[in-house]
Amino acid sequence: MKYTIHVEDFGKIKKASIKVAPLTLLVGDNNSGKSYLLSLIWAFQSFEMHEILFQGMEQMVGFKELADQISPFIEGKATEVKVASDDFLPVLNELLQRNKESLVTSIFNSTSIGVGKLAISTEHNYIFTIKGSPENVLIFEETPETGISFGVYSKMGKQFIAQQTINLLFSLVLLNGQWDSIYFPAARTGFVLAKDVINKAARKSAFDAIKSFEGNGGESLEPFTKPIMNFLDAMNITVSQEGGERNQKLLHWIQAEMSHGKVNYRDAMNQNIEYYPEGLERGLPLRAVSAVVTELTPLMLLLQYQKNLDFICYEEPEMCLHPQLQLQMAKLLVRMVSAGITIVATTHSDIILQYINNACVLSSLGKPRKLLSTLELTEEDCISVKNVAVYQLKDQGAYSEVRELEATDNGFEVPTFKIALQDILSQTSEIYTYEEQGD
Repeated sequence: MKYTIHVEDFGKIKKASIKVAPLTLLVGDNNSGKSYLLSLIWAFQSFEMHEILFQGMEQMVGFKELADQISPFIEGKATEVKVASDDFLPVLNELLQRNKESLVTSIFNSTSIGVGKLAISTEHNYIFTIKGSPENVLIFEETPETGISFGVYSKMGKQFIAQQTINLLFSLVLLNGQWDSIYFPAARTGFVLAKDVINKAARKSAFDAIKSFEGNGGESLEPFTKPIMNFLDAMNITVSQEGGERNQKLLHWIQAEMSHGKVNYRDAMNQNIEYYPEGLERGLPLRAVSAVVTELTPLMLLLQYQKNLDFICYEEPEMCLHPQLQLQMAKLLVRMVSAGITIVATTHSDIILQYINNACVLSSLGKPRKLLSTLELTEEDCISVKNVAVYQLKDQGAYSEVRELEATDNGFEVPTFKIALQDILSQTSEIYTYEEQGD
Protein backbone atom coordinates (compact mmCIF):
# COMPACT_ATOMS: atom_id res chain seq x y z
CA MET A 1 0.00 0.00 0.00
CA LYS A 2 1.41 3.36 -1.04
CA TYR A 3 0.51 6.50 0.84
CA THR A 4 1.38 10.19 0.82
CA ILE A 5 2.50 12.06 3.94
CA HIS A 6 0.95 15.52 4.31
CA VAL A 7 2.56 17.98 6.71
CA GLU A 8 2.13 21.70 7.38
CA ASP A 9 4.05 24.19 9.52
CA PHE A 10 6.71 21.62 10.33
CA GLY A 11 9.76 23.56 11.45
CA LYS A 12 10.53 25.83 8.47
CA ILE A 13 8.44 23.76 6.09
CA LYS A 14 5.24 25.59 5.23
CA LYS A 15 3.53 22.71 3.46
CA ALA A 16 4.62 19.41 1.92
CA SER A 17 3.07 16.26 0.47
CA ILE A 18 5.59 13.45 0.07
CA LYS A 19 4.83 10.14 -1.58
CA VAL A 20 7.73 7.81 -0.90
CA ALA A 21 8.90 6.01 -4.04
CA PRO A 22 11.41 3.13 -4.15
CA LEU A 23 13.99 5.89 -4.70
CA THR A 24 13.14 9.31 -3.29
CA LEU A 25 15.49 12.28 -3.39
CA LEU A 26 15.14 15.45 -1.29
CA VAL A 27 17.20 18.21 -2.89
CA GLY A 28 17.54 21.94 -2.48
CA ASP A 29 18.93 24.69 -0.31
CA ASN A 30 20.82 24.23 2.92
CA ASN A 31 18.75 24.90 6.04
CA SER A 32 15.53 24.30 4.13
CA GLY A 33 14.24 21.30 6.10
CA LYS A 34 15.45 18.27 4.13
CA SER A 35 16.68 16.48 7.25
CA TYR A 36 13.41 17.31 9.04
CA LEU A 37 11.43 15.58 6.31
CA LEU A 38 13.86 12.67 6.22
CA SER A 39 13.52 12.23 10.00
CA LEU A 40 9.72 12.32 9.76
CA ILE A 41 9.70 9.70 7.01
CA TRP A 42 11.99 7.53 9.14
CA ALA A 43 9.58 7.88 12.09
CA PHE A 44 6.68 6.62 9.96
CA GLN A 45 8.85 3.63 9.03
CA SER A 46 9.97 2.96 12.60
CA PHE A 47 7.88 0.39 14.47
CA GLU A 48 9.23 1.85 17.71
CA MET A 49 7.69 5.26 16.95
CA HIS A 50 4.24 3.79 16.28
CA GLU A 51 3.71 3.41 20.02
CA ILE A 52 3.63 7.21 20.17
CA LEU A 53 1.48 7.58 17.06
CA PHE A 54 -1.23 5.26 18.38
CA GLN A 55 -1.46 6.62 21.94
CA GLY A 56 -5.04 6.97 23.18
CA MET A 57 -6.49 4.99 20.28
CA GLU A 58 -8.83 2.88 22.42
CA GLN A 59 -10.69 5.98 23.69
CA MET A 60 -11.66 7.15 20.19
CA VAL A 61 -15.14 6.69 18.75
CA GLY A 62 -13.65 5.69 15.42
CA PHE A 63 -11.62 2.94 17.07
CA LYS A 64 -14.72 1.50 18.70
CA GLU A 65 -16.52 1.49 15.35
CA LEU A 66 -13.56 -0.26 13.73
CA ALA A 67 -13.43 -2.76 16.60
CA ASP A 68 -17.13 -3.50 16.05
CA GLN A 69 -16.39 -4.11 12.37
CA ILE A 70 -13.82 -6.81 13.15
CA SER A 71 -15.67 -8.19 16.22
CA PRO A 72 -17.13 -11.21 14.33
CA PHE A 73 -13.57 -12.42 13.81
CA ILE A 74 -12.46 -11.59 17.37
CA GLU A 75 -15.49 -13.43 18.78
CA GLY A 76 -14.89 -16.48 16.59
CA LYS A 77 -18.09 -16.00 14.56
CA ALA A 78 -16.22 -15.47 11.26
CA THR A 79 -13.03 -17.03 9.90
CA GLU A 80 -12.01 -13.75 8.29
CA VAL A 81 -13.08 -10.15 7.89
CA LYS A 82 -12.12 -7.52 5.34
CA VAL A 83 -11.40 -3.89 6.17
CA ALA A 84 -11.07 -1.10 3.60
CA SER A 85 -8.50 1.65 3.95
CA ASP A 86 -11.27 4.21 3.41
CA ASP A 87 -12.86 2.89 6.62
CA PHE A 88 -9.83 3.22 8.88
CA LEU A 89 -7.78 6.11 7.42
CA PRO A 90 -10.00 8.70 9.19
CA VAL A 91 -9.17 6.97 12.49
CA LEU A 92 -5.46 6.84 11.69
CA ASN A 93 -5.43 10.50 10.62
CA GLU A 94 -7.21 11.54 13.80
CA LEU A 95 -4.51 9.71 15.75
CA LEU A 96 -1.77 11.43 13.74
CA GLN A 97 -3.28 14.84 14.36
CA ARG A 98 -3.81 14.20 18.07
CA ASN A 99 -0.32 12.83 18.65
CA LYS A 100 1.69 14.93 16.17
CA GLU A 101 3.38 17.08 18.82
CA SER A 102 4.38 14.03 20.88
CA LEU A 103 5.78 12.38 17.77
CA VAL A 104 7.87 15.38 16.69
CA THR A 105 9.07 15.98 20.25
CA SER A 106 10.19 12.35 20.45
CA ILE A 107 11.90 12.42 17.04
CA PHE A 108 14.06 15.41 17.89
CA ASN A 109 14.16 15.05 21.68
CA SER A 110 13.07 18.67 21.79
CA THR A 111 9.88 20.63 22.38
CA SER A 112 11.03 23.56 20.21
CA ILE A 113 10.02 22.12 16.83
CA GLY A 114 6.37 22.61 15.95
CA VAL A 115 4.00 20.88 13.55
CA GLY A 116 0.60 22.16 12.44
CA LYS A 117 -0.81 19.24 10.47
CA LEU A 118 0.10 15.60 9.99
CA ALA A 119 -1.94 13.21 7.85
CA ILE A 120 -1.73 10.53 5.18
CA SER A 121 -3.78 9.78 2.08
CA THR A 122 -3.88 7.00 -0.50
CA GLU A 123 -4.58 6.95 -4.21
CA HIS A 124 -6.82 3.89 -3.94
CA ASN A 125 -9.12 2.18 -1.48
CA TYR A 126 -7.06 -0.80 -0.36
CA ILE A 127 -8.63 -3.93 1.12
CA PHE A 128 -7.01 -5.73 4.06
CA THR A 129 -7.92 -9.25 5.16
CA ILE A 130 -7.82 -10.34 8.80
CA LYS A 131 -7.98 -14.10 9.28
CA GLY A 132 -6.62 -16.99 11.31
CA SER A 133 -7.87 -17.16 14.88
CA PRO A 134 -8.09 -14.73 17.82
CA GLU A 135 -5.01 -16.49 19.23
CA ASN A 136 -3.01 -16.31 15.99
CA VAL A 137 -4.02 -13.33 13.86
CA LEU A 138 -2.86 -12.85 10.26
CA ILE A 139 -3.33 -9.50 8.54
CA PHE A 140 -2.44 -9.01 4.89
CA GLU A 141 -3.08 -6.78 1.91
CA GLU A 142 -3.06 -8.53 -1.50
CA THR A 143 -1.05 -11.60 -0.45
CA PRO A 144 -0.21 -13.28 2.89
CA GLU A 145 3.49 -12.94 2.00
CA THR A 146 3.26 -9.14 2.37
CA GLY A 147 1.36 -9.31 5.64
CA ILE A 148 2.04 -9.75 9.32
CA SER A 149 1.06 -12.44 11.78
CA PHE A 150 1.10 -12.28 15.56
CA GLY A 151 -0.02 -14.41 18.48
CA VAL A 152 -1.96 -13.29 21.52
CA TYR A 153 -3.44 -15.02 24.55
CA SER A 154 -7.20 -15.19 24.28
CA LYS A 155 -7.48 -14.77 28.05
CA MET A 156 -6.26 -11.18 27.58
CA GLY A 157 -9.80 -10.30 26.50
CA LYS A 158 -11.54 -9.30 23.30
CA GLN A 159 -10.84 -5.60 23.80
CA PHE A 160 -7.11 -6.25 24.03
CA ILE A 161 -7.11 -8.50 20.96
CA ALA A 162 -9.06 -5.89 18.98
CA GLN A 163 -6.63 -3.17 20.09
CA GLN A 164 -3.58 -5.19 19.08
CA THR A 165 -5.15 -6.18 15.76
CA ILE A 166 -5.98 -2.59 14.81
CA ASN A 167 -2.62 -1.36 16.07
CA LEU A 168 -0.78 -3.80 13.80
CA LEU A 169 -3.16 -3.09 10.93
CA PHE A 170 -2.11 0.56 11.11
CA SER A 171 1.56 -0.45 11.34
CA LEU A 172 1.21 -2.63 8.27
CA VAL A 173 -0.20 0.37 6.39
CA LEU A 174 2.67 2.67 7.40
CA LEU A 175 5.47 0.15 7.03
CA ASN A 176 4.13 -1.34 3.79
CA GLY A 177 5.67 -4.68 4.73
CA GLN A 178 9.14 -3.17 5.20
CA TRP A 179 9.93 -3.82 8.83
CA ASP A 180 13.65 -3.06 9.02
CA SER A 181 14.54 0.60 8.53
CA ILE A 182 17.75 2.48 9.31
CA TYR A 183 18.70 6.16 9.36
CA PHE A 184 22.19 7.15 8.19
CA PRO A 185 23.00 10.64 9.57
CA ALA A 186 25.30 13.03 7.75
CA ALA A 187 27.76 12.78 10.65
CA ARG A 188 27.92 8.96 10.44
CA THR A 189 31.72 8.87 10.31
CA GLY A 190 32.01 10.70 13.61
CA PHE A 191 29.41 8.51 15.27
CA VAL A 192 31.05 5.30 14.04
CA LEU A 193 34.46 6.41 15.31
CA ALA A 194 33.02 7.51 18.66
CA LYS A 195 30.31 4.88 19.15
CA ASP A 196 32.20 2.89 21.80
CA VAL A 197 32.91 6.05 23.82
CA ILE A 198 29.24 7.05 23.55
CA ASN A 199 28.09 3.63 24.71
CA LYS A 200 30.52 3.67 27.62
CA ALA A 201 29.02 6.99 28.64
CA ALA A 202 25.66 5.25 29.00
CA ARG A 203 24.11 7.15 26.11
CA LYS A 204 20.59 6.01 26.95
CA SER A 205 20.61 7.97 30.17
CA ALA A 206 22.83 10.76 28.91
CA PHE A 207 21.37 11.47 25.51
CA ASP A 208 17.83 10.11 25.31
CA ALA A 209 15.82 12.59 27.31
CA ILE A 210 13.64 15.54 26.48
CA LYS A 211 15.27 17.67 29.15
CA SER A 212 19.00 18.22 29.26
CA PHE A 213 21.00 15.81 31.38
CA GLU A 214 23.35 17.21 33.98
CA GLY A 215 26.68 15.48 33.60
CA ASN A 216 29.26 14.85 36.27
CA GLY A 217 30.89 18.18 35.55
CA GLY A 218 27.63 20.05 35.82
CA GLU A 219 27.56 20.72 32.06
CA SER A 220 24.31 20.35 30.18
CA LEU A 221 24.33 17.62 27.52
CA GLU A 222 22.09 18.02 24.50
CA PRO A 223 20.16 14.82 23.65
CA PHE A 224 20.62 13.03 20.35
CA THR A 225 17.69 12.78 17.98
CA LYS A 226 15.84 9.47 17.69
CA PRO A 227 17.13 8.80 14.16
CA ILE A 228 20.71 9.10 15.44
CA MET A 229 19.83 6.79 18.32
CA ASN A 230 18.49 4.36 15.74
CA PHE A 231 21.80 4.54 13.87
CA LEU A 232 23.84 3.92 17.03
CA ASP A 233 21.62 0.96 17.94
CA ALA A 234 22.06 -0.47 14.44
CA MET A 235 25.84 -0.32 14.85
CA ASN A 236 25.61 -2.70 17.83
CA ILE A 237 25.56 -5.59 15.40
CA THR A 238 25.41 -9.28 16.29
CA VAL A 239 28.47 -10.55 14.48
CA SER A 240 27.28 -14.15 14.60
CA GLN A 241 24.57 -13.32 12.06
CA GLU A 242 25.14 -12.98 8.35
CA GLY A 243 23.33 -10.94 5.74
CA GLY A 244 21.38 -12.76 3.05
CA GLU A 245 22.49 -13.43 -0.53
CA ARG A 246 21.09 -10.11 -1.75
CA ASN A 247 23.06 -8.15 0.85
CA GLN A 248 26.25 -10.10 0.23
CA LYS A 249 26.08 -9.35 -3.50
CA LEU A 250 25.78 -5.62 -2.80
CA LEU A 251 28.57 -5.82 -0.23
CA HIS A 252 30.97 -7.52 -2.61
CA TRP A 253 30.28 -4.86 -5.23
CA ILE A 254 31.10 -2.08 -2.74
CA GLN A 255 34.30 -3.83 -1.70
CA ALA A 256 35.41 -4.25 -5.29
CA GLU A 257 34.37 -0.89 -6.73
CA MET A 258 34.48 1.61 -3.87
CA SER A 259 36.28 0.59 -0.66
CA HIS A 260 38.85 -1.75 -2.26
CA GLY A 261 38.89 -3.79 0.90
CA LYS A 262 36.77 -5.10 3.76
CA VAL A 263 35.73 -3.80 7.17
CA ASN A 264 35.07 -6.03 10.11
CA TYR A 265 34.93 -6.15 13.89
CA ARG A 266 38.16 -7.37 15.42
CA ASP A 267 36.33 -9.02 18.33
CA ALA A 268 32.89 -10.39 19.19
CA MET A 269 32.12 -7.41 21.47
CA ASN A 270 31.36 -5.17 18.47
CA GLN A 271 34.35 -2.96 19.14
CA ASN A 272 37.53 -2.06 17.29
CA ILE A 273 36.35 -1.93 13.70
CA GLU A 274 39.22 -2.57 11.29
CA TYR A 275 39.76 -2.10 7.58
CA TYR A 276 41.49 -4.82 5.57
CA PRO A 277 42.79 -3.43 2.26
CA GLU A 278 42.83 -5.74 -0.73
CA GLY A 279 45.78 -8.14 -0.54
CA LEU A 280 46.59 -7.46 3.13
CA GLU A 281 45.76 -9.80 5.99
CA ARG A 282 46.48 -7.28 8.72
CA GLY A 283 43.72 -4.82 9.54
CA LEU A 284 44.03 -1.08 10.07
CA PRO A 285 42.13 0.76 12.81
CA LEU A 286 39.23 2.76 11.40
CA ARG A 287 40.64 6.02 12.77
CA ALA A 288 43.67 5.60 10.50
CA VAL A 289 41.93 5.02 7.14
CA SER A 290 40.54 7.31 4.46
CA ALA A 291 37.21 9.11 4.67
CA VAL A 292 35.65 7.00 1.93
CA VAL A 293 36.14 3.88 4.05
CA THR A 294 34.69 5.42 7.20
CA GLU A 295 31.73 6.79 5.21
CA LEU A 296 30.96 3.37 3.75
CA THR A 297 31.64 1.39 6.94
CA PRO A 298 28.09 1.56 8.43
CA LEU A 299 26.47 0.35 5.21
CA MET A 300 29.07 -2.37 4.70
CA LEU A 301 28.63 -3.69 8.24
CA LEU A 302 24.83 -3.74 7.97
CA LEU A 303 24.94 -5.52 4.63
CA GLN A 304 27.37 -8.05 6.07
CA TYR A 305 25.51 -8.84 9.29
CA GLN A 306 21.85 -7.87 8.91
CA LYS A 307 19.63 -10.20 6.90
CA ASN A 308 16.74 -7.80 6.49
CA LEU A 309 17.53 -4.29 5.36
CA ASP A 310 14.38 -2.95 3.73
CA PHE A 311 14.36 0.83 4.11
CA ILE A 312 17.22 3.34 4.33
CA CYS A 313 16.95 7.05 5.10
CA TYR A 314 20.30 8.35 3.83
CA GLU A 315 21.57 11.86 4.61
CA GLU A 316 23.92 13.06 1.89
CA PRO A 317 25.30 9.73 0.63
CA GLU A 318 27.90 11.71 -1.35
CA MET A 319 29.55 12.96 1.86
CA CYS A 320 33.37 13.07 1.55
CA LEU A 321 33.32 11.31 -1.84
CA HIS A 322 35.39 12.33 -4.86
CA PRO A 323 33.23 12.99 -7.98
CA GLN A 324 34.17 9.58 -9.42
CA LEU A 325 33.05 7.89 -6.21
CA GLN A 326 29.87 9.98 -6.18
CA LEU A 327 29.14 8.33 -9.52
CA GLN A 328 29.72 4.92 -7.95
CA MET A 329 27.49 5.87 -5.01
CA ALA A 330 24.71 6.76 -7.45
CA LYS A 331 25.13 3.36 -9.08
CA LEU A 332 25.01 1.74 -5.64
CA LEU A 333 21.76 3.54 -4.75
CA VAL A 334 20.12 2.28 -7.96
CA ARG A 335 21.43 -1.25 -7.36
CA MET A 336 20.04 -1.27 -3.81
CA VAL A 337 16.64 -0.21 -5.14
CA SER A 338 16.84 -2.94 -7.80
CA ALA A 339 17.53 -5.39 -4.97
CA GLY A 340 14.34 -4.33 -3.17
CA ILE A 341 15.67 -1.77 -0.68
CA THR A 342 13.73 1.49 -0.52
CA ILE A 343 16.02 4.54 -0.42
CA VAL A 344 15.05 8.03 0.72
CA ALA A 345 18.04 10.37 0.51
CA THR A 346 18.94 14.02 0.84
CA THR A 347 21.59 15.13 -1.62
CA HIS A 348 23.43 18.13 -3.03
CA SER A 349 25.13 16.06 -5.73
CA ASP A 350 24.30 16.86 -9.34
CA ILE A 351 26.41 13.83 -10.28
CA ILE A 352 24.11 11.48 -8.37
CA LEU A 353 21.06 13.06 -9.93
CA GLN A 354 22.46 12.91 -13.47
CA TYR A 355 23.38 9.24 -13.09
CA ILE A 356 19.86 8.46 -11.89
CA ASN A 357 18.49 10.38 -14.88
CA ASN A 358 20.64 8.24 -17.17
CA ALA A 359 19.43 5.08 -15.42
CA CYS A 360 15.82 6.20 -16.00
CA VAL A 361 16.45 6.85 -19.70
CA LEU A 362 18.15 3.45 -20.11
CA SER A 363 15.09 1.84 -18.54
CA SER A 364 12.72 3.74 -20.85
CA LEU A 365 14.78 2.51 -23.85
CA GLY A 366 14.09 -1.07 -22.78
CA LYS A 367 17.47 -1.69 -21.12
CA PRO A 368 19.28 -2.34 -24.43
CA ARG A 369 21.93 -5.00 -23.85
CA LYS A 370 24.43 -3.69 -26.39
CA LEU A 371 24.36 -0.15 -24.99
CA LEU A 372 24.54 -1.42 -21.41
CA SER A 373 27.55 -3.54 -22.31
CA THR A 374 29.24 -0.55 -23.94
CA LEU A 375 28.65 1.49 -20.79
CA GLU A 376 29.78 -1.43 -18.58
CA LEU A 377 26.36 -1.53 -16.93
CA THR A 378 23.76 -4.23 -16.29
CA GLU A 379 19.99 -4.27 -15.96
CA GLU A 380 20.49 -3.74 -12.21
CA ASP A 381 21.82 -0.28 -13.07
CA CYS A 382 18.53 0.79 -14.66
CA ILE A 383 15.49 2.17 -12.89
CA SER A 384 12.04 3.11 -14.11
CA VAL A 385 11.19 6.79 -13.76
CA LYS A 386 7.95 5.62 -12.11
CA ASN A 387 10.07 4.35 -9.20
CA VAL A 388 11.81 7.70 -8.64
CA ALA A 389 10.48 10.81 -6.91
CA VAL A 390 12.39 14.08 -6.51
CA TYR A 391 11.29 16.89 -4.18
CA GLN A 392 12.96 20.29 -4.14
CA LEU A 393 13.06 22.43 -1.01
CA LYS A 394 13.62 26.16 -1.43
CA ASP A 395 14.55 28.37 1.51
CA GLN A 396 12.38 31.50 1.49
CA GLY A 397 13.84 32.93 4.69
CA ALA A 398 11.17 32.51 7.34
CA TYR A 399 9.83 29.33 5.72
CA SER A 400 10.63 26.74 3.06
CA GLU A 401 8.62 25.68 0.04
CA VAL A 402 8.50 22.06 -1.09
CA ARG A 403 7.46 20.95 -4.54
CA GLU A 404 7.67 17.70 -6.46
CA LEU A 405 9.75 17.87 -9.64
CA GLU A 406 8.15 16.36 -12.72
CA ALA A 407 10.20 14.03 -14.87
CA THR A 408 10.98 14.99 -18.47
CA ASP A 409 12.18 12.71 -21.27
CA ASN A 410 15.70 13.20 -19.90
CA GLY A 411 14.83 12.65 -16.24
CA PHE A 412 14.62 15.25 -13.49
CA GLU A 413 15.96 18.78 -13.74
CA VAL A 414 16.81 20.47 -10.45
CA PRO A 415 16.68 24.27 -10.91
CA THR A 416 19.04 25.02 -8.01
CA PHE A 417 21.71 22.70 -9.47
CA LYS A 418 21.29 24.27 -12.90
CA ILE A 419 21.46 27.84 -11.58
CA ALA A 420 24.68 27.13 -9.65
CA LEU A 421 26.31 25.56 -12.71
CA GLN A 422 25.21 28.46 -14.91
CA ASP A 423 26.59 30.98 -12.40
CA ILE A 424 30.04 29.38 -12.24
CA LEU A 425 30.19 28.97 -16.04
CA SER A 426 29.18 32.62 -16.48
CA GLN A 427 31.87 33.68 -14.01
CA THR A 428 34.46 31.59 -15.85
CA SER A 429 33.43 33.14 -19.17
CA GLU A 430 33.79 36.66 -17.75
CA ILE A 431 37.29 35.88 -16.46
CA TYR A 432 38.42 34.46 -19.82
CA THR A 433 36.94 37.47 -21.64
CA TYR A 434 38.78 39.86 -19.34
CA GLU A 435 42.07 37.99 -19.87
CA GLU A 436 41.68 38.23 -23.63
CA GLN A 437 40.41 41.81 -23.89
CA GLY A 438 41.67 43.52 -20.75
CA ASP A 439 39.80 46.59 -19.47
